[in-house]
Amino acid sequence: LKGVSLGLRGAYQVQNAAVAVAVMETLRERSIVEIPLSTVQRGLQNAKLPGRFQLIRRGNKTLLLDGAHNEE
Repeated sequence: LKGVSLGLRGAYQVQNAAVAVAVMETLRERSIVEIPLSTVQRGLQNAKLPGRFQLIRRGNKTLLLDGAHNEE
């Protein structure tokens, strides 16, 4: 989906979003579910994972929260 900004940080989220869109398109093609494109776009833009690459700013201090589940 061109022109959609992702709500989740990390370059790999582009690939994750592409997989999600491909699944949605497959479900639509098979008449399993019809999700409007505008809903998909809104979901990708508003997706949040609190505590995953979450920046918190308090005054002149910045805290990065990352509750990752792997060593990276």
